[in-house]
Amino acid sequence: MLLVCSVLSIWKSEGLKHTKTFFKRLEAFVGLPYLEAVIRNTILASLALTLLSCGSSKVLKQIEAEPAYQQAFTGFFLADALSGEVLEEVNADLLFTPASNTKLLTFATCLDWLPQDSIPTLAYAYEADTLRLWGLAYPQLAADDLPYNERIRKIIADWPGTVEVNLHGYVRLPRFGEGWMWDDFNYAFARERSGMPLYRNMARVNRLPDTVLTRQEGTPTTLIRFKTQPSFIVAQPSGYVREKYLNRSEFSNRFAASAKTSQTDTLSAPLFSAANLITQLLEDWTGRPIRYHNKPLPKDWGTRVWNGEPRDSLLRQMMLPSDNFMAEQLLLESGLYSKDLTDVGQVLAKAQKEVLQISEDDLFWADGSGVSHYNLVTPRALGLLVHRLSAKQGVDYLTHFLPAGGESGTIKDWYSGRGGVPYVYAKTGTLLHNHSLSGLLKTKSGRWLAFSFMHNHYRGGSKTYKEAMEETLALIRDSY
Repeated sequence: MLLVCSVLSIWKSEGLKHTKTFFKRLEAFVGLPYLEAVIRNTILASLALTLLSCGSSKVLKQIEAEPAYQQAFTGFFLADALSGEVLEEVNADLLFTPASNTKLLTFATCLDWLPQDSIPTLAYAYEADTLRLWGLAYPQLAADDLPYNERIRKIIADWPGTVEVNLHGYVRLPRFGEGWMWDDFNYAFARERSGMPLYRNMARVNRLPDTVLTRQEGTPTTLIRFKTQPSFIVAQPSGYVREKYLNRSEFSNRFAASAKTSQTDTLSAPLFSAANLITQLLEDWTGRPIRYHNKPLPKDWGTRVWNGEPRDSLLRQMMLPSDNFMAEQLLLESGLYSKDLTDVGQVLAKAQKEVLQISEDDLFWADGSGVSHYNLVTPRALGLLVHRLSAKQGVDYLTHFLPAGGESGTIKDWYSGRGGVPYVYAKTGTLLHNHSLSGLLKTKSGRWLAFSFMHNHYRGGSKTYKEAMEETLALIRDSY
C-alpha cells in the first residue's frame, strides 16, 4: 500500500492522461523492466481503484465506492468538451465492447463524407427507351409515402420503355455484419444490409377482415387472411406464434403470424436474401416489370441522381432510437459517395484513419451499428471523439443528434435534469452483459464535458448500471 500511495504522485503528475506514460514512469520509479501489455493492463485494473484511496477527486472516490462498478469491468473518461482537457479517468485506455456506442463512429463518418443537403437515393441513366438504375445503399426508398418517394416511384412506374436495375459493387455485400449473431435473423435490429433496400428490408403484415365460410353441414369457419408488404410474400396464421409476433423461416421468406393478431396491429420481420429480391421488390413497389443489368456505375453518376431526405434528418433517425439498419446503410452510402468504396472493410479502415484518426491500439471497428460483438474501443477514444465533434461542430449542433436525458431517445426515462431541463446528451449501447453511455454533460456552472462510461462482463441487466451512473453523472454535474 505504501508503494501504491507513493506512485500516486506519478499518476497525478501525468494528469491521468495515458496509462502507457504512467507505466514508463512507474518503471523508472521502482526499477522494473518495461512491463508487457498484458501485465500492464492487469496491474492497471487492480491498482486504478486502489490509487483512489490515496487521495483523489470525489468523483473517482464515488466510482471506487459504487458496488455495481466493482462487479463489472468498468471504464470511465471525462474531459472538457471544447478544450479536450482530461479531468478524470479510470481504465480509460483499455478496450471495451461498445455496442451501439459504435454509432458515434458512424455518425462522425457520415458528417464528414455525406452531403448535408438531400442524400442520393438512386443513380439513373437514359439510353434510348431504357431507364437504367443503380442502387446507392440509401435506406429509406419505399419506406414511406413522403413526396420524394412518391415522385421516384411514379417516374419508374410511368416510364414507357424498359426499366433495368443494378446493385453496382454491392452484389457480393454480406447480408450480415462481421460478428453478428446468426440466430438474430428474425429481429428487426439485425435486418439484412443491401445495396438497394426497399421497404427497409422488412416484411409487414396486417390482418384483413375475417371471411366466414359455412360448410355443407352448416358449421361456420372463420378464414384468417393477411395483407402483406411486399405483396408477393405469404403469411400463414399460426396458433404457435406469440401474440403480435411474426416469425420467419431462417432461409426463406415463409412467414407465420399470430392467429391472435388484431386488425389494428402491424407485424414485421426482416426479409431473407433481400439483395437477391431487388427486381421483385422494385416491381412490387412500382407495379411494372423490372430487369437486371450489368452496366457499371457511370463515373459521373453524382450528376444524375434522385435525392431523398437531408443528411441530418437521417442521422437523427439513426441516433435517437439507435436504428441499426440506418447506421449500416448510411455508412455504406457515405463510403460510396465520398471514396467510391463498396467493400465494408475498406470503408471502415479508411474512415478510421482519415475521419476518426483513432489508432488500431484504441479501436477495432467491425460494423456500423454496434450489433457486432467484435467491436472494441477505449473510453478515452470515444470521449475524445465527442470532444473533437464538439469543438468542430459546436455543442448545440451535436446535442441535436444525441438522446436527451429524461426527454428523448434511448435515455428518455433516465438522467433527468432539474426542472425538466436535460443535462445529459448521450448515446447508449447495450448488448448482453455490456452497457455503455458516451456523450455530453452540462454542469451546474454551465460547462460542457465530454464523457464515456463503459461496463462489460457483468451478470444481469443494465438497470443497476444506469442507476449507478445517474448518481455519478449528477455528482459530476454538481462538482464542475
